[in-house]
Amino acid sequence: MARQTENYFLCFNECPKHTYKSVSVDLIRADGSGHGTRVTSSKCCGSWTTVRKWMLSASEWKTLADEARRAQRFAVKQERTVRRK
Repeated sequence: MARQTENYFLCFNECPKHTYKSVSVDLIRADGSGHGTRVTSSKCCGSWTTVRKWMLSASEWKTLADEARRAQRFAVKQERTVRRK
């Protein structure tokens, strides 16, 4: 069985009904199927339309993942500091 091509994209989305905007990281396969993860807090009815998308290279994907890990560690550290006060 042939391996299916997968590409990751950084996407700027908008809800056509409510004009909310969001950013997501989406996996899109060669056959058009896939899924995404919203990285902004904008929630809406779920009828997002992709306004613009940028394909992530392997190095860009690694950099994005590294930054997310650093941000997560920072957020946990900040949370602990706030709890101590």
